[in-house]
Amino acid sequence: NNKLGFLKEGDNVSGIVLRTGNVQSNPFNRGLTPFVDLWTGGWDRIRVVGMPSMLMRALNDAAALVGDRLVVTYVGMGVVDKGLHAGKAYRNYAVEVIRGHH
Repeated sequence: NNKLGFLKEGDNVSGIVLRTGNVQSNPFNRGLTPFVDLWTGGWDRIRVVGMPSMLMRALNDAAALVGDRLVVTYVGMGVVDKGLHAGKAYRNYAVEVIRGHH
């Protein structure tokens, strides 16, 4: 189940960053998860929350600021190749930031 509604590789959502912050990731974990509120045109708004962990990492690395254009693309499924979670499948995302309002 893909919460952003991406159905296939290459699907994306983009918009101008209105707000960034953190939300409680779940009631049993004190960790925080980043979010970005985007204006996608007209009256449309969308909140991208950094779950699963690959999206969280991509949002943190992007460090988008209010006024930036953000593009979140579903890259597809990947498989962990080493370590404790070797062989486990994960959803992979790419996040692109274009600085300043365009």
